[in-house]
Amino acid sequence: MEPARLADHAERADDRAAVLAYAPLAAQRASTLGAHTEAAAHLRRALEVFPGSPDADRAGLLEELGRQCHLADDLDGALRARQEAVEAWREVGDDRRRGGALVGLAITAAHLAREITLGEKACDEALALLAGQPPGPEYALACAIRGKLSAMAFRNADAVAWGERLLAMAGEGTGPLERALALLPIGIGRAQDGDVSGLDLIAESVRLAREASANDQAGLGYFWLQLICVTRRWYREAERWYAEALSFTEEHGQEVWRQWLRAFRSRALLDRAGGTRPRRSPRRCCARLAWTTGAG
Repeated sequence: MEPARLADHAERADDRAAVLAYAPLAAQRASTLGAHTEAAAHLRRALEVFPGSPDADRAGLLEELGRQCHLADDLDGALRARQEAVEAWREVGDDRRRGGALVGLAITAAHLAREITLGEKACDEALALLAGQPPGPEYALACAIRGKLSAMAFRNADAVAWGERLLAMAGEGTGPLERALALLPIGIGRAQDGDVSGLDLIAESVRLAREASANDQAGLGYFWLQLICVTRRWYREAERWYAEALSFTEEHGQEVWRQWLRAFRSRALLDRAGGTRPRRSPRRCCARLAWTTGAG
């Protein structure tokens, strides 16, 4: 029987232990199918019956709830869950996991214009916290997000430097996900400075992320490819990746990226049809995106 049905039966029977057993499995199944809103609902069901005392399992559920809400484009819900996850890991006393939760908080905060400062603060706190821990994926992701935040502010040299730092830190034998995380800010920084070859680095980041089954990271890379191509009027390059990007985000239920890809497509078609009409500069267009969602 499907975990979702078992979780439903358990809830109706007021069997809290069974709800805790099956609801997270149902969420995992829904997420795999790209049903992120449904996954978030299953996680909330599990959290409703969880004991109130500090617990690593509860902190992990909150962290995953934040991720699922983010992918479902429920950014306010994601922000609340990720803030709770940071506090939950603090209560548990696990600094490494708290650092990872702070990175998640930074990711969501960067998508909300009113919370970009919070995102920068959370990322810096994560970097400080994780610097005292053995090297791990949380620190690598924190470096990558710091580079992305620099790119959002058009501090392109800083974005490139964070990516290169991550590559140097990883050294030889770096896995595909680590390389994907490092190449993205490097590619963004170079492309925003007008170097079209930076797009190839972003595309390689996407390829490596897909190879590592890091679908969130791949979706982010597709977003940046389209954003930069359209704002710089590199329309031929935008066409090169648009269909692939839209298909990927639809397949994985990434509503937060899919809406922007369609918006960029419409913008490109309007620009090409409009001939010589005045256009916004890349900086102004990105600022408008940040005002509406903090997208980055």
